[in-house]
Amino acid sequence: MSVPVKQLTNKQLALVDTLVADGCSIKEAAGKAGYAEGEAGRVSASKALRLPHVQQYMMTRVGETLGLNATTAAAKLVCLLILKLNHLYNAQ
Repeated sequence: MSVPVKQLTNKQLALVDTLVADGCSIKEAAGKAGYAEGEAGRVSASKALRLPHVQQYMMTRVGETLGLNATTAAAKLVCLLILKLNHLYNAQ
């Protein structure tokens, strides 16, 4: 079940999207998402990340990102395998 995006605030969306895309700390993501500076922003962002609808959106985004990255990683592995096989074949 996907979370309707309208349930999240713009800051919550930006926070989750930044965390998933950049892999940065909550404090850094909070700053980029427009939360207050410093510790206050980190605390507000941490509270937002505990909300069920925000957690569900984050899990959806993580799943999408992993799926996309898995396809890219698999393609790179195939290319590396082909290069390795070519190297082994040419070495004989």
